[in-house]
Amino acid sequence: MSQGLRLSRRSGVLAAGALLLLCGLFAMGRPWATSDNDRYRGALRHLRVASGDLELDVLRERLGLRTLHGTDPEDFAALRARADALRRFPSSLSAMDQRTMSAALDLFVGALEESAALLERARAADARGAKAEADAAVQALLEGTVSARADRLINTYLELYERAQERNERARIIFFLGSLALVAYVLVVLVRLSRATADLAALNTDLERRVDERTRALSAANDGLRASEARKAAILEASPDGILLLDGGGALLELNPAARKTFQVAAADVVGRDFLSVALPAELPDGARQKVLAAGRSTAPGQATRLESPCLRGDGSTFPAELTIVRVPGEGPPRYTVLVRDLTERKAVERMKNEFISAVSHELRTPLTSIRGSLALLEGGIAGDVPPQALDMVRIARTNTERLIRIINDLLDLEKLEAGKLESARPAFVTPPPVLPGDAARHEVLLATADSELASLLGGLLSHEGYRVLRATSLIEAAKHLDTALPDALVVDMQLPEGHALDWVRRLREQPRTRELPVLALSGGSDEAEGVPYWVDWMPRPLEESRLLKSLRYATRQPGQVRVLVVDDDASTRRTLCAQLERLGVQVFEAADGESAVELARETTPDLIVLDVGLPHLDGFEVIDILRQGRATPLIVFTGRDLTRMDERQLTLGLTRHFTRSRASEEALVSSVRDLLNGLLAREAPPS
Repeated sequence: MSQGLRLSRRSGVLAAGALLLLCGLFAMGRPWATSDNDRYRGALRHLRVASGDLELDVLRERLGLRTLHGTDPEDFAALRARADALRRFPSSLSAMDQRTMSAALDLFVGALEESAALLERARAADARGAKAEADAAVQALLEGTVSARADRLINTYLELYERAQERNERARIIFFLGSLALVAYVLVVLVRLSRATADLAALNTDLERRVDERTRALSAANDGLRASEARKAAILEASPDGILLLDGGGALLELNPAARKTFQVAAADVVGRDFLSVALPAELPDGARQKVLAAGRSTAPGQATRLESPCLRGDGSTFPAELTIVRVPGEGPPRYTVLVRDLTERKAVERMKNEFISAVSHELRTPLTSIRGSLALLEGGIAGDVPPQALDMVRIARTNTERLIRIINDLLDLEKLEAGKLESARPAFVTPPPVLPGDAARHEVLLATADSELASLLGGLLSHEGYRVLRATSLIEAAKHLDTALPDALVVDMQLPEGHALDWVRRLREQPRTRELPVLALSGGSDEAEGVPYWVDWMPRPLEESRLLKSLRYATRQPGQVRVLVVDDDASTRRTLCAQLERLGVQVFEAADGESAVELARETTPDLIVLDVGLPHLDGFEVIDILRQGRATPLIVFTGRDLTRMDERQLTLGLTRHFTRSRASEEALVSSVRDLLNGLLAREAPPS
């Protein structure tokens, strides 16, 4: 048997060595990873495409067309950087192959630098007016070798990679034959190991028999102890609440697993320590700490005292807990049992309930109020005469909407009543609604351009800002629009196909009907507008959106002093805000509730609105819902409540800033007012 064991040990070592060698051979003989090759080949193709794009952009530049990628020195430098990055070769290439690829890359870089020099020569010749010399330089560049060198670079790599694959295939055959020999040897070793396994099995059987006999003896000796511990553990471990045992002085004697989990402590670390220092936070007032221990001492044996107190976890965090203190009956020193119940989940449920109530208030009541107002407008005839049958359906919808709002208000009142916060009855239901500003109240802009991409960009931008956009693709079509009705402003592209936009605008200024029409011109430069007083503003390309919106706002606004509407139900806050704004030289209008805010916004067309959220009758959310259907007036939300991201998205009109009063400085508010008025303060002189 000992000889068999020695044989098995020696054979096992040999077999393990053979398997390790076999794994190494398979690892060395595996096919080269294709991911590096694919990535490198893809980078070569991208270099080839970029080289072709560069040559194409040189040609487009020469023909006066817009380049797609650019032909500046930075673009040549970027292409060279790509070539330099390709010097990190795949591991499948040998050192000699890598030198070959490096030489091919050097040829490509040389051709790239030669092309860059030719392009600079052509540009210099253009600057001197030597067109023939410039054409020759560009022709030499296009007939150069950048793309050809890139193609050669790809072919060189493919040839090298194929040779590497052939070498690898031969190595794999050799490794495979060696692996077959090693597999045969391992099989022989395994046969010898199987013979030794029988001897080991006999030894294991005898050992298991001895262990089993010893286990039964120990089990019989400890039956009584296990039964006692099982009864005790069943009581303590089955409890979902933490259970702690204290002596008369408040020292911790024992705690169950639920208590260890709740307090996140180990029994060895806390047993023997004072319960107050272990379980209660240090920042808790001394009176509150002693009250917990006194509750147990004043309790008769068998009776319980229940109280709530924050408790301390082992990691330093606190959690709300309910403590039930019971004095253990019996003779001898007093003992106390403390049952600890973690109230974190219960508090979270209460918080979720409060958040749900808030969500009901904002996410249901606010849209329902808007729906109710819209239905009332339809019923009142804002969209024209409604057929009797449809009018009945509108009335049914409005009535049911009002019913839903009343139900939601009743639910909110019940919640306040339960929390003891309902101080007075809800105001009577009013059937606030104000007339909504419709499409006719929006400023109309006529956009004259044949560029569909520019028209789409400006149409979306101006529509988002609250303008109603009309489009004309030619001067003839624009003139027809002007004959029908004058817009509030005209935005004209000076690159229209007719090519006479300047003369056309001059004729508009000569006609009494269109003499005062605001005109914003779009072009690639402002040379042709010098000394021509026909424009409100001249917009060079590339277009600067903020400048366009600033000029358009100034052109379409009502004449007179800059107007700001301040909406807040607190009179002192309104006075403070108005004083700050009046120092800027603006005309301030005040509103104390949502209804007045909507009415003033319709009458005065403010340049900026400063709005509080908590307003009577219509709150800030409802005011924004109504005003959003008209012009996109810039807005500053200045409120005392913390706004969620969802709140901020809902409280958005035109360009919008959100401020919390407790965290916003006066300088930040005034700075935002200046920014959102978007240049109007600079155009308007403050009153003396």
